[in-house]
Amino acid sequence: MRFPGVPYQPRFATDEVVLGVVAAVVLHLVLVGPFVLRAIFPKGKEAEEQPLVSRPVVQASLLKLGKPLDPKKLPDRFVPQQRTAPKKQIVASREDPKMPKPDAGIEPPPNTKDSDLTNLIA
Repeated sequence: MRFPGVPYQPRFATDEVVLGVVAAVVLHLVLVGPFVLRAIFPKGKEAEEQPLVSRPVVQASLLKLGKPLDPKKLPDRFVPQQRTAPKKQIVASREDPKMPKPDAGIEPPPNTKDSDLTNLIA
C-alpha cells in the first residue's frame, strides 16, 4: 500500500529473500527427499512380494441365555422399595451411658436407609 508523499521502501533486503528461498528449498528436500529416493532406488529382490501364508480360522459363536423378549410387551423390572426409618445412633463417650427412654417407641426394622427429608433437615 502506497501513501502519497511517502517513498516506496522494500520490506526485506535481497539477502533475506535469498535466505528464505534457500531455507524453503532445503526444508522441502528434507521432507520429500526420502520418498523420492525410495521411488528411484527401490530395494532389491528381497522386497518383492512374498506368498501369503494361510492361517487356521476359528469360528466363534455367541451364546445367548434366557428367554426371547416379547416385542409387544415393555420390559418390566421389580425394584423393591427401600425402608427409610432412622437408625439408632451410637455415640462413644467416657461418661456413664444414658439409659434409653421407655417411651422412645419401637426400634426401626433392620436394613433401613435414612430418610432424604431428615438428611435435608439435619
